[in-house]
Amino acid sequence: MHRAQIAARPAHLRGSRSRAGRVRQGDRAIRQVALNLLANAVKFTPRGGAVSLELAMRGSFLEFAIADTGIGIAKEHIEAVFEPFRQVDASIRRRHEGTGLGLAITKRLVELHGGKIVLESEPGIGTTVRVKLPPALYVGAAQSSEVAA
Repeated sequence: MHRAQIAARPAHLRGSRSRAGRVRQGDRAIRQVALNLLANAVKFTPRGGAVSLELAMRGSFLEFAIADTGIGIAKEHIEAVFEPFRQVDASIRRRHEGTGLGLAITKRLVELHGGKIVLESEPGIGTTVRVKLPPALYVGAAQSSEVAA
């Protein structure tokens, strides 16, 4: 799912930023992580649902969280969604296109950058994915105003 497809979906999108730093310019892998997670959130959120993005400092880590009010994932399936070519079940596969590679690639990219990814979900309630990035990957909040000037 590309940006145009995300924008065309009938879900409410909202975001917040609390004194967070910025990911270094040019780090396409982290940008791809964010796009993959947003695309999944939008894809699995029904009409009238909501998707949110929060960017904040958590200790020395920059964390972004993408939450949705989508279909959710049962606890016993959470680890499986990070495996290549895995989707939760056949009925989901038929309603939602995809290869089952997005989350596997996303997790690998985060780990290759020294970060962590955590997925929390409940069927019928929604999903939150948190990505924590180490200090080497971002310009801190105190520095970001200098960079922007």
